[in-house]
Amino acid sequence: MKKLNSDRESTLKNKPQLTRSDELELDLIEKKRTLNAIDYQLALDKCIDGILSHDFQYSIATYDALHELGYSFDEIMRMTLDLSNSEISGYSLVEDEASYWAEHRRYSKSLYVCSVYAGVMLGAFAIVPVFRTEAFEFLKGERTETMFSIFPLDLTPNEEHLLYISSVVVREKFRGTKVSKDLIMAGDRVIKNHLNNNAKCLGFFADAYSISGSKLCESLGMKNVNDSFYLKLVDR
Repeated sequence: MKKLNSDRESTLKNKPQLTRSDELELDLIEKKRTLNAIDYQLALDKCIDGILSHDFQYSIATYDALHELGYSFDEIMRMTLDLSNSEISGYSLVEDEASYWAEHRRYSKSLYVCSVYAGVMLGAFAIVPVFRTEAFEFLKGERTETMFSIFPLDLTPNEEHLLYISSVVVREKFRGTKVSKDLIMAGDRVIKNHLNNNAKCLGFFADAYSISGSKLCESLGMKNVNDSFYLKLVDR
């Protein structure tokens, strides 16, 4: 039997009263511990169908908000990576790359929002700051996204940088719904808040992997600058 080390599970089991969402989450945690990967995915798909068939109150949450609910940083990262693995066609994250993004996001937790219900991540909007020189090298095709230096947020007042929208993922059954719209609006607020409070931030950029990704970039005011790369510079 697989052991699932879950801070969130302990938090739920210590609650005096469980909500319907809590009970569903505990059931999924148990299934993940006892089922193989295929059967667990089937159980998760059934759970998502059940969520859609009822009124449900999902949350738009930051890293800090999830941490207060009992999720560890590693749990949040795993939920985010699992979401990308299941919802992005042709996506397969190797362990080294997973560690790379985990390290970046550890230093930029406030630049992340997600939508979640019953421990199921319905969507995620992740951003990392990137040094100015590296950002423009990337946009010219001279640097890949796995070659960005770590940029701790405490550098933002003094170092010129741009924000890289590294991932916007929504489960297929929730695309085009209020869940995805609320998530994108929340991500847009994160970007605008950072720009308003950091004079050294020159703008934001992304690599659009799909037609829907290109449309999202354009909806955020970005312009295509090279191949699938999009950029929005701000006047200072």
